[in-house]
Amino acid sequence: DLALPITAMRQPVRRRPNRWVNLVLLLPGCGFLFVAMAGPTVQLVLSSFGVAGIGVVGHFTLQYYVEVWQNVLFTSAFRFSLQIAAIATVASVIVATIMTGILQVDFPGRRVVSALCKVPLVVPSLVAAFMVLTIIGPGGMAARLLQPLGIQWPSLLTDPSGAGIILVLLWNSVPVTILIISAVAAAMPRDVVEAARTLGAGPWRI
Repeated sequence: DLALPITAMRQPVRRRPNRWVNLVLLLPGCGFLFVAMAGPTVQLVLSSFGVAGIGVVGHFTLQYYVEVWQNVLFTSAFRFSLQIAAIATVASVIVATIMTGILQVDFPGRRVVSALCKVPLVVPSLVAAFMVLTIIGPGGMAARLLQPLGIQWPSLLTDPSGAGIILVLLWNSVPVTILIISAVAAAMPRDVVEAARTLGAGPWRI
């Protein structure tokens, strides 16, 4: 007769989550982000259309946008930025997919390779840019190594295609993409993976 009350006493008490308390706790951080980011963004958008912003009185107009799009320097820079972003995104996905597939295979030194892939996550972008400049820049390490062989190193930093910029972007984006793809691969049911291996599927096909 005493076993039932003792068992009931040992059961943990479930507390209902108080949504209002969670909202109040989130208000300081969300309020700071709203004031620091949303406020200036709204001000810029209103000013771009000539609408009255904070301390500014005006009228609605599209003149500013027309002047910007008629600026050849701006339009060329905008197209170049879109080109760099598209190439860096596609290249990072391809490289990250290949690296994720390699890391799915059990081979000696797998943990070392996985740790090296995460090194760029803790390296600031400014340091990465300086490192790329030191390696592939004019008079850099690559140019000095190839000079005795009579091979001229191409000027990647001043290349019209933006190869140097793409390398810096890949340095930062590939590790993040690897983490995302690895998380998707880890979410696959293990029984499906084991069944595929039993049926003769190799590691690359899995």
